[in-house]
Amino acid sequence: MLQLNSDITYIKGVGPKRAEILQSELNIKTVGDLLFYFPYKYQDRSRFYKISQIRDDVLVQIRGKFCCMKAEIKGKKKYLKAEFQDDTGSIEIVWFKRIDWIKKDIKPEVEYIIFGKPNFFKNRFSIVHPEYETVENFNNRIKTPFSAEYSTTEKMKKFYVNSKAIAKIIREIFRIDFYIYETLPAY
Repeated sequence: MLQLNSDITYIKGVGPKRAEILQSELNIKTVGDLLFYFPYKYQDRSRFYKISQIRDDVLVQIRGKFCCMKAEIKGKKKYLKAEFQDDTGSIEIVWFKRIDWIKKDIKPEVEYIIFGKPNFFKNRFSIVHPEYETVENFNNRIKTPFSAEYSTTEKMKKFYVNSKAIAKIIREIFRIDFYIYETLPAY
């Protein structure tokens, strides 16, 4: 049975390398340390926007399909551009990192949900490095209207221990047999 003083390596998704990163960067060694590492903010993911409703001062969540994906090189910079469409229009999506992986991951004619901050650039909206997942995955996971955002460091991000990974590890704690002792006296 998992307890507050249990080592974090007993949690699914936390191996020796992740445990080492969490300990060196955030001083998280136990399940209790992780549960008491609170988010610095929450993002509202209760609403879906249509592309025609986009403004550049709000994070948006949109349902649609990717099309017209193309890798481009400008000077020494390589980037990937794609069009994301719904029934009201399209928006440009741009990635500067993990281009080859993203090209393989995104399938045409599959519905996705993207989340990010739109920018108005060259007379149109675009989103740089949005979060994305298939509608099928979105429907199959536990959803909450608010998404927790945790502070991380550059070293953590380098080892793929980002805010989303921390939230996933914390959710995993509650999927297993877990007991917290009562700290208040009976009276």
